[in-house]
Amino acid sequence: MALITCPECDRQVSDRAGACPQCGAPVHLPAKRARSNRLALVAVSAALVVMVGVLLTVSLGNQWAENDAVAERHAETLKTLRGQ
Repeated sequence: MALITCPECDRQVSDRAGACPQCGAPVHLPAKRARSNRLALVAVSAALVVMVGVLLTVSLGNQWAENDAVAERHAETLKTLRGQ
């Protein structure tokens, strides 16, 4: 929690307050901080998307490898049964 200056009465107000407790004037976050918060949200969201993509890729890759191994075992079994 940071303190910012009320634009009306110049007193210190919490940056989380919607209005100044002294004069009641609406208090807004500076544009730079709001932009910084948005950028952080976008960065975290992008990181989550990448992590989910990596997890899906690894999971599907393992699934395909298991399917290939099963297919090879079936092929070997068929060759054995046919006497080849």
